[in-house]
Amino acid sequence: AGYLHAHKLFVSSQDDLLTFKKSRSPFQRVSQALLIVVSAAGVVFCYWNSLSVTPQAQAYLDRHHFYEAGKTYIPNLMLILLLSIILFALIAKAILPWVIQLWTWLLPRKSSATVNDAFWSTVFDKEYLTSLISPLTAGSFMLTGITCIAGEISNGGPNAAAAANTRESVIGFVGVPLSIILANVLTITILTSAQKRAGIRQLSRLGFTRRNLVVEKVQEALIYATTFFICAVLGSLPFNLLTDHIVLRTHRTIALSG
Repeated sequence: AGYLHAHKLFVSSQDDLLTFKKSRSPFQRVSQALLIVVSAAGVVFCYWNSLSVTPQAQAYLDRHHFYEAGKTYIPNLMLILLLSIILFALIAKAILPWVIQLWTWLLPRKSSATVNDAFWSTVFDKEYLTSLISPLTAGSFMLTGITCIAGEISNGGPNAAAAANTRESVIGFVGVPLSIILANVLTITILTSAQKRAGIRQLSRLGFTRRNLVVEKVQEALIYATTFFICAVLGSLPFNLLTDHIVLRTHRTIALSG
């Protein structure tokens, strides 16, 4: 009975913390659904279009301008980066709890109260989960994508300046967006600090000691970090494979002809 009463207090306190959230209007839901469809269709089309040799690339290949042929795919790759970031931001709130549930079966959730509480804390607070993981994943995907484009496709050929300015290009394209993303994450962390302190008080009511609270927060950070790592790898892997495919279809001709 004491546990049930404490759990009831915990749930009611969480409800109080979430009273500031407002449900979206039907127009917002329809608009988000349309954006998801358009973004997903754009990503699929750009990937499909980049898998084949385009007429523009073939024209450069016929004149033996192999590096220039590879550079014709840069607009498609940039569109993939942009649309993928938009798509993930739109669906992150729906898929991130499922991602956590899929991999946390490896953790001792049933035998450890701290692990179990950390799991439910991350899954329950979808707003904070999305606000934290989504911008970090977007920044990681942007940094990886621009690095692949600058290092493997635009780095070479008759434009010697492109090879010399690869580092400057990466900093110029990625530096400002990454700064905005990090500032956003810092702001979110500060704004939710009051809720986190309230959560700690609730755990104390349930009988958690200071050591339990520290372990619980470490486990929570581990879940966030691992989820970010999984999302970053799964998002970047297809793009890296596509970049390697483009390089093989264009730059490889140099090695064969030599």
